[in-house]
Amino acid sequence: MARARTGNFAPAAPRRALFAFALALAGSASAHEEPRVPIAELSRRLAQSPDSVPLLLLRAAFLRLERDWSRARADLDAVARRSPSHPGLALARAALALEAGEPAETRAILDRVLADEPGEPRALRLRARALVALGEPRAAVADLTGLIARPERPHPDLYLERARLQLALGDRAGALAGLDEARDRLGATASLEPFAAELEERAGRSGAARARLAALRAGPREPGGRERPSDPTERGPARPGAAGPRAARAVVTRGPYLQVGTPTAVTIRWRTDVASDSRVRFGTSPGALTGAASDPLVTTEHVVRLTDLSPATRYHYDVGSTAGPVAGDASFTFVTAPPAGSAADVRVWVIGDSGFPSAEAFAVRDAYAAWTGARGTDLWLMLGDNAYWTGTDAEYQAAVFDQYPAMLRQSVLWPTRGNHDGIHAGANNDYYDLFTLPAAGEAGGLASGTGAWYSFDWGDVHFVCLDSEGSGRAPGSSMLTWLANDLAANTRRWVIAYWHHPPYTKGSHDSDNALDSAGRMRDMREHALPVLEAGGADLMLTGHSHSYERSLMLDGHYGLSTTLAPSMIVDGGDGRPDGDGPYVKYGSSPIPHGGGVHAVAGSSAQTSGGTLNHPVMVTSLNLPGSLVLDIRGDTLDARFLGTSGTALDSFRIVKPGPLDAPGGAADPAAVRLGPGLPNPFTLDLRIGFGLASPARVRLEVHDLAGRRVATLAEGWRPAGAHEALWDGRDAHGRPVPAGVYLAVLEAPGGRASRKVLRVR
Repeated sequence: MARARTGNFAPAAPRRALFAFALALAGSASAHEEPRVPIAELSRRLAQSPDSVPLLLLRAAFLRLERDWSRARADLDAVARRSPSHPGLALARAALALEAGEPAETRAILDRVLADEPGEPRALRLRARALVALGEPRAAVADLTGLIARPERPHPDLYLERARLQLALGDRAGALAGLDEARDRLGATASLEPFAAELEERAGRSGAARARLAALRAGPREPGGRERPSDPTERGPARPGAAGPRAARAVVTRGPYLQVGTPTAVTIRWRTDVASDSRVRFGTSPGALTGAASDPLVTTEHVVRLTDLSPATRYHYDVGSTAGPVAGDASFTFVTAPPAGSAADVRVWVIGDSGFPSAEAFAVRDAYAAWTGARGTDLWLMLGDNAYWTGTDAEYQAAVFDQYPAMLRQSVLWPTRGNHDGIHAGANNDYYDLFTLPAAGEAGGLASGTGAWYSFDWGDVHFVCLDSEGSGRAPGSSMLTWLANDLAANTRRWVIAYWHHPPYTKGSHDSDNALDSAGRMRDMREHALPVLEAGGADLMLTGHSHSYERSLMLDGHYGLSTTLAPSMIVDGGDGRPDGDGPYVKYGSSPIPHGGGVHAVAGSSAQTSGGTLNHPVMVTSLNLPGSLVLDIRGDTLDARFLGTSGTALDSFRIVKPGPLDAPGGAADPAAVRLGPGLPNPFTLDLRIGFGLASPARVRLEVHDLAGRRVATLAEGWRPAGAHEALWDGRDAHGRPVPAGVYLAVLEAPGGRASRKVLRVR
């Protein structure tokens, strides 16, 4: 199995440069193709030019990304033999030592570099990290201070890194002073001001905190003071179509944003600076907004529900009052959900821990907008920590409403709550006031009676939102009881669940540590996962760790990472069609304990590293990005998009129905063979197969030499789905050795086979 486990060892920008170089080496690729780390290509070139120092250094860098320390050292040793005074050699050795867990060696190398070249910026940055690992944060602060002093415009991350170290040392005043210095040199920076505002709040200076956030909301600035557009699709006048003296006085200060979308209805919310009644005009043509919905309540928080809409239909709208519209242009448009249960194409955008209006968050947003283009987005999920640091109204304004205005007014948002999405006093000042959530089951699924957890349907997908932050997570709790009942009632093909605290992670949080996050990750793993798996969940999405981690297909892993057993791995491949092949779940309805994939997507605004070595993970990346899901009938494709718009990871899950023929076309002789559950297995293997028409079949197990080991089914079978059981014994009743076997299904005109693995 190919696994890419990349730790918190290199800044994002150099990694992006490496990936760009990789793509250049591998040949041209579209924005939708996967990056191919060119270790094999570099090796081929080095075979032709074994003395090429640049190629050796580049391959060593990629080997570091793959955590292949010994081969990376070998390449650097080869560089030392060919060019011992190469200017990049010492820094490469220092980075490798730090990544391999040898910070003392890193410091020794960099002390020599800095003795020869005081103030060398890359050496100072690396040594600061080594000093932190060695338990010398004060010395690390000194190195960062020296690094900040050199360039005209230091990177904001340097200030943030130093401020966090100062705060850990108990020097809150020093941290704030450093952030004030950053504001003087760089202006109000989206990656620094929310953190500074939080420090002001902790010091009891609420006014200063509000002033910082107000300066930030005035608009992000490019170097040189030029105003940066808050969204790539924001153009033109702010309030076109204003009419009447009353409407002219109102200014939309938030939104509009879409909530609780269904095939026939959607809720539209917005905020104005002065109170009025509420009215939305809408229609299927931007020049003919012939429909209208109103609410006579005079308020600044406007909530209007449009009903009696047509499924899968594009609508245009504007917002205002009975005195006239105050906002609406060509970008005020949405498409209603497809009919419930239909196999329509669905695109879902997923962001986690996006609550910093940072440079990374803008880059993640813009990369996805460019990637999806005119296709647009059907719905999007926020995985919690939507607004740092405490989820106040002002922080939500900066991190959500000012950051994603076009997406909010065009695609329905379905959020979950994270640990930073706190509950605050006062009307319209907390998570539950800001969002309209389907507590009554009005979007499909079972009514939950609360906005903390809920479910909804979109086409043939059943989404389940859980609250891992503030709700009971014990067996028999209200949330888990509702979850079991909701999943039991579900008839949709796909089940996607999302919440904040991941059951498996080795990022900025550690799911093995019961003290981390007050046991919430442990609770979700031990108590929520069994319910989800019994209900046939296919994909589980979380944030919290500021990284991207994606698992194998699993079932039944409820303990620490050290307890992972082969029997808990339903499919040990990478899930990629061009790799080990997609994950297959045989059957068109939810399959209890059929296996599911977990994705931690908490790097949509920042990355915070970690060991990133959880054994269930196929891919672990300390890179910013977002997750995109495309569901088409029996196929779910997932891509993790980086800030360049390139897919840095991908996987596919296929759920063919028992009567589906290969390729989707009707074929009376077609046979389908499931992947086997569990696979690998120890005692018993259940393997399903399906026939498009009645036929005489034979299902056998062969060893890799082609010899028949056992016959599981033979004879006439009707059309439909069937299942056979193999107890791991041969035709004579003897247990077979551990190893790889082939399950082979044959029928007139059709043959299918699957690899199965027996372990002890």
